[in-house]
Amino acid sequence: MSEPTPGPWKWHISDYSMATLEGPGGDEQRLMSVSPCKSCCNYAKSDGEPEWKWGRCMTPSEADARLIAAAPELLAAIEAALRIESLWCPNGDINPEHDEEVATLWRMRQMFTEAVARAKGAAP
Repeated sequence: MSEPTPGPWKWHISDYSMATLEGPGGDEQRLMSVSPCKSCCNYAKSDGEPEWKWGRCMTPSEADARLIAAAPELLAAIEAALRIESLWCPNGDINPEHDEEVATLWRMRQMFTEAVARAKGAAP
């Protein structure tokens, strides 16, 4: 299984008809491109001053586009939190004084473990 392209990822807006998500290598590391359908492109083109608009037709909303671009940093943060968790609770040893914190930490660990597995293409 391959590793994801390292970050940072950035969206490059070509014109009204295409946005491309690129890795740190820029044009050499194209991850994906999104475009509205032909009808929406034609409409944008005939609009006088065509410009890119997130959320048009087949393209993600601007908020979703930001989230997609933040994926490498989110994955790294989750993996760092999982490393901290393993230091706080080595071998599953739990200090009774911190039951509430540990319970929260274990819930977080489960969510993070599942998210990392999904991000890396493995079943949790």
